Amino acid sequence: MNKNKPKTAPETTQENLEEAISKITEQQENLAPIRHNGSAGFIPSTTTTTKPPSIGGRKVYLKLETHAPKPQPSQELKFGPNWKQSEEPKAAPDLASSEDKLNQAAAWFPNELAEIAQHIRKDAAEAAAEPTPEDEDAKRKAEAMQSAFETLKKNLIDPTKSATKPQAALEMNGKTCFTLGEIFVISGQAKARKSFLLSIFAAALAHREGRTLFGGTLKGDLPSDKCEILIIDTEQAEYHCARSLKRSQMLCNEADAKNIHYVHAAGKTPAELLQMIEAAAQLFPRLGVVIIDNAGDLMEAGENDEKEAAFIANGLNSLAQAHQLAVGLVVHNARTTGSGDLNGQLGSKLARKCAFHIVVSKVSKAATPTSTTEIKRCRWQDPEPFSFEILADDLGTPSWVPYIEPRSEAAVKREAELAEINQVRKAAGRGRPKLLDPSEYSEEMHHAAWRLVWSHPTAANAETLTKAQIIPILTNCWRKANKGENEFGEKRAEEFLSYAVGEGYAQQNTKGRYLKPTESEE
Repeated sequence: MNKNKPKTAPETTQENLEEAISKITEQQENLAPIRHNGSAGFIPSTTTTTKPPSIGGRKVYLKLETHAPKPQPSQELKFGPNWKQSEEPKAAPDLASSEDKLNQAAAWFPNELAEIAQHIRKDAAEAAAEPTPEDEDAKRKAEAMQSAFETLKKNLIDPTKSATKPQAALEMNGKTCFTLGEIFVISGQAKARKSFLLSIFAAALAHREGRTLFGGTLKGDLPSDKCEILIIDTEQAEYHCARSLKRSQMLCNEADAKNIHYVHAAGKTPAELLQMIEAAAQLFPRLGVVIIDNAGDLMEAGENDEKEAAFIANGLNSLAQAHQLAVGLVVHNARTTGSGDLNGQLGSKLARKCAFHIVVSKVSKAATPTSTTEIKRCRWQDPEPFSFEILADDLGTPSWVPYIEPRSEAAVKREAELAEINQVRKAAGRGRPKLLDPSEYSEEMHHAAWRLVWSHPTAANAETLTKAQIIPILTNCWRKANKGENEFGEKRAEEFLSYAVGEGYAQQNTKGRYLKPTESEE
């Protein structure tokens, strides 16, 4: 049965009454006229119960209060409300027309037919009131259009009014990073010290009354009614969460440290985490910043589910704007690109929604555990990034160090692959390692080699060098800079020289001679 079939209104009153007359007439032979208290009615002529007629889908039961004998065929009957058998019976009227039948039926059963008419009118009203699927669909569309109209009208920019700049939440080197009502992202590869950078940000955000962190590098701008910071950690154990909280508090004074709150949420489901974030605004009335470490745990189906990723990103953005919160998310970098791109579909959606994205990476070959940062995106003016080292105390307190230019993950990966190839070739006794294209070597290797080239006595005492002069110097300095590895002859040296001119390690004047890039051409 089709449940969606619209309910059909009953037939008109006259048609239903005609149906009643038809069914009553069929039983006239088994019914006898009686007189009871001045009114007339029909009763069965025998004691056998007759099935009541069904009219308009309803069974009609007649109240029988007496019994009368079945009339003889020779008797002529007259029907009416005050019927009496006459001394000279007359023939019953011919109820040929529908109107006569209706009138006669109304005389026979005034109460029953009135009840039938009432039910017919009720059914017709219910059928008219019950909406069809088409009506409901049209109503939904109209409501959606009205809602869209109200939203559009509410958010329409008025060019006659000046826009108010939102309240800044954090400044870096004197420039705004993000404001209340915006999303910011901290990303990096595994073990890049993202949690340490999170502790630094939490301490800086907690600073008030113009106090700065890291020698003026970071400054919190949260107002007094939005000065609390909540960190929800879904990865670390409770012990490590407590250490992270103490690490942030160590960077603040006692008054500011009370504004930092930490939640151990490892093992919670995505639904529970989202409810915790929503409830945080009510639990902490002065809440200004919420940071989730790790954002991937908000996904039920995984970070590569595009539909769920869009739902989470849009939901967090709406939450930030509705409660005027700065919502921070810690996300892993994609392992394949090596360019600081965020991992998965969730990372892709957050990259479009966030106002500020900072990438943290390790500094290799440093004397102490050191990390540096890079600004991947800022909706405001790009601030200058910073670097930090981890002190050898019980908590591993971060400390500011002069900025170190980050090495791209792709360059680090190529350098490691090259070292592995060279080791395999040496172990196999195949002599000189295989050389890669000049662009496949890291910038550090090129910088180191060309610093030796320009400090070579021949280059230092001459304003310019010919190709014949610079080629042997380049091959020798490249070998020294790379500790005897990745050597090449004069033929390959020409390729490296051309690459150096294109990348700015060397310049070539109009006469085809070479000079340092800081010197002017002849």
